[in-house]
Amino acid sequence: MGVFNRLQKVFKETFNDTSADIDLEMSREGINTIYGWDSIKHVELMYMIENEFNIEFSLEELQNMKTIRDMLNTIKGHLNVSE
Repeated sequence: MGVFNRLQKVFKETFNDTSADIDLEMSREGINTIYGWDSIKHVELMYMIENEFNIEFSLEELQNMKTIRDMLNTIKGHLNVSE
């Protein structure tokens, strides 16, 4: 399973919404977002992503991830993949 698909799986599990579809420009504060994606849920999401990919984000990375694309690129950087 690719990185994006695994990330989408984490979103579906975190938000308990199997129909949730994410796109690369989606953000917590944007118009196109997932219902319930508030600051508390965001912390849970970051924790779930770290567990799924067995990585640990730095504070700077957490502050700089604004969109799904940012998350995906940061995860890929940790995994050293370019898919």
